[in-house]
Amino acid sequence: MRTKIIRLARTIADLAGTGDITDEALWKALTFRRMNEGRKERNVEGTMPDT
Repeated sequence: MRTKIIRLARTIADLAGTGDITDEALWKALTFRRMNEGRKERNVEGTMPDT
């Protein structure tokens, strides 16, 4: 899981035009992954329709 978050943070930093992974990019990656995990859980429970 850590590797995926770091890769996502690297992509976010690249899109922002920074040379290094910033705290902001890491925070956005963590937030995005947390939101995505919540969607998967709701979908498994059947409360969220498939998209």
